[in-house]
Amino acid sequence: MRIGLANIYSLRPGANWRESWEHLVWQVQFGDRHGFATFWLTEHHFTEYGATGSPSVVLANLAALTHRIRLGYGVALLPFHHPVRLAEEMLLIDQMSQGRLDIGVGRGHAPLETAVLCPDPERAVDLFDDAFALIELAFQGKPFVFEGKYWRFPEIQLYPLPFQQHPEIYMVMTSPRSIAFAAQHGAIPVMGNRPSEFLRDQLHQYEEAARAAGVPDDLLAHRLSRVSAARFVAIGDSRQEAYETALREVAHYRYAHQLYQRPVGDPAFHREIREVAPVTASEDELMAAVLWGTADDLVDQLRALDGVGIHQVSISLDSPVTPFEEGRRRLERFAREVMPALDRAPVA
Repeated sequence: MRIGLANIYSLRPGANWRESWEHLVWQVQFGDRHGFATFWLTEHHFTEYGATGSPSVVLANLAALTHRIRLGYGVALLPFHHPVRLAEEMLLIDQMSQGRLDIGVGRGHAPLETAVLCPDPERAVDLFDDAFALIELAFQGKPFVFEGKYWRFPEIQLYPLPFQQHPEIYMVMTSPRSIAFAAQHGAIPVMGNRPSEFLRDQLHQYEEAARAAGVPDDLLAHRLSRVSAARFVAIGDSRQEAYETALREVAHYRYAHQLYQRPVGDPAFHREIREVAPVTASEDELMAAVLWGTADDLVDQLRALDGVGIHQVSISLDSPVTPFEEGRRRLERFAREVMPALDRAPVA
C-alpha cells in the first residue's frame, strides 16, 4: 500500500496566512523525508477553508522544496480553467519536479465556484471532457489540432515538453457517468467516502466498463493497482480518544461542506469557516469517512481498504481547526508507529 498526504492551504486558528503556509511546507517536506509517496493539494475558492484557488502556483513552489515525494492536483477542477493554460502549467510543474507530477481531475460541484469560474455552467460536462482530452494531448509532446465539444484550437505545440510521457491521470468517481468515462479514457479512480461494499461495487463497475472498452488485462491490472482514496485520520492512545478526535474534526469538515454548498447569493455562505458544529455518528458511520483508533487499529483499517481494492491512500491528520503543534505531533506519530507496519511500495 502507498501512503500519501492530502492537504489544503487554509487559515488556522490564531495564525496568519504566512504561518499557515509554513505549516503546509513543513508537512510536505516531512513527507518527503519520511517515505510518503505523494502530497496532493485540494483546489477550493472563495473560502478560508481552502484558499488554494491556484494549485499550480503552490505545486510549483513545493517542487523546488522537495526531492522524492510525488506532487499532485487532488484535484484540479477542469471546467474552471482554460484548458491550454492549465496544461501548460502542468507541463511546467512536470519539468520542475523532474516527472514527480500526479494529475488528479474533477468537475467541481460548489454552486458559487461554478457560477463565478465556469464559462458555461450548462456545459460543464463538455468543458471537463475537452480539458481531459487536451491534457492527454499536451503530454504527448507533439503539435496537435483540437476539435472538442466546446473548445476548438488551430494547430498548437505546448511547451515545455513533458518530462514524463503519458502520465497517469486520476479522476474522482461519483456517478455512473464518471465511472464509465474514467474506465473508457484510462483514468485511475479516486474513491469517495463510502462504505466498503459501495466502493467494491464501484470498482467492479469500473472494471467491467474498462473490459467492455477493450482495455488489455495487464493495463487494467496496473490501473487498478493505483486506485486511490483520501481519508482523515485520527490517532490516539485509545479508540475512545481517537473517536472523540474524529468526531470533533469531522464536525468541522461537515460544517464547512454545508456552507460550501449554499446556493449563489445565500447570506449563510461564509468566507470564514471557524465554527464547529456538533456531530454525532455511530462507529460504523464514522468508519466510512475516517480512519481512527490506535496505531494498530489504523494498520488494520488501511489493510482493509487495501483488501477492498484501494491501494493508495492520501491521509490528512489535521483539519483547519487543528493547532499547528498538534497537527505536527499527529503526523510524526503516524510516521513512527503506523508507517513501519505497512507494506509500502517504493516511491515511483
